Amino acid sequence: RALAAIDLLVQKNVIAEPDERIRTAILIDHAAYVAPGGDRIGLVEQTHLVTLLNWASSPYVKRLNMAFVLIDPRLSSVSERLTSNPHVAAIEVPLPDEAERQAFLGYHTKGKDLSAFSDYGVPELAKLTAGISLTDLEVLARSGSEAAAASIARPSASSRSASSNGRRRAAWNSSSPSGASTPWSQTAPSGGCSMTPS
Repeated sequence: RALAAIDLLVQKNVIAEPDERIRTAILIDHAAYVAPGGDRIGLVEQTHLVTLLNWASSPYVKRLNMAFVLIDPRLSSVSERLTSNPHVAAIEVPLPDEAERQAFLGYHTKGKDLSAFSDYGVPELAKLTAGISLTDLEVLARSGSEAAAASIARPSASSRSASSNGRRRAAWNSSSPSGASTPWSQTAPSGGCSMTPS
């Protein structure tokens, strides 16, 4: 339906007066779901493919100030009839090299304590992440940073236990008559809370 609506927009733009034509760029992400590769595709995908090929080859559409950009992580996932069409420019963006990954990681971890969520520094991470896109790298860096922040904000089991013991000690001391000191001192060795005579 979305592609049909865009096609209607294109047709209206073609027949519109020159000064009424809109200038626009249409971006279609995950293009493999619109025009997948392979010979066995459904009727809907066939219709999508024909629409895209019509846009690419139409001399009327070419005269418009309209750009159609299809984006997909893998060029091979998109229909070969589209990517090999002489009216279509297929641009394959290479994966970032080590220097680009290091610069990207350095920017996204600037001002953050990297040791809080990684055992490696930026140079080591840049080497270990070969074959990963910058988008995936950003997700990894953000996820690690958020996980570290969440673990800092959420007290550990031991600190919760110590806090609970502290509350119990405070309640026990406050139960003494008129706040008088008791003949018991409380110690909290690892593993729990015990009371020993003073």
